[in-house]
Amino acid sequence: MNDESGNDFSSRSEKMTPRAPSKLEEKELMKAFSDEYGTDSDYNDMWGAYIAIFDNYITGGPGWFGKLAVVVYDGSPDFVQSWRWIQAEQRWTLCGDYKDI
Repeated sequence: MNDESGNDFSSRSEKMTPRAPSKLEEKELMKAFSDEYGTDSDYNDMWGAYIAIFDNYITGGPGWFGKLAVVVYDGSPDFVQSWRWIQAEQRWTLCGDYKDI
């Protein structure tokens, strides 16, 4: 299936399939979390979290595309964050607010 620009979306579901993070990505995410919240003790909040990496995330309209991490924390499925990879800066940045317990 192609749109009017000729883009093929027949394999869109393949592009949206998440994967587990690499050890380096886990380390980078933990550093980003610590930097965001200003304390090394927050590293503990990352342990036990479920992390899914989407390498080719793209919004439905004009917007953003790239690598996205979705982190579901240990306490509840309500405690979830999205982090986007900023390629030019080689770092993760938070997309939304962290929901405190």
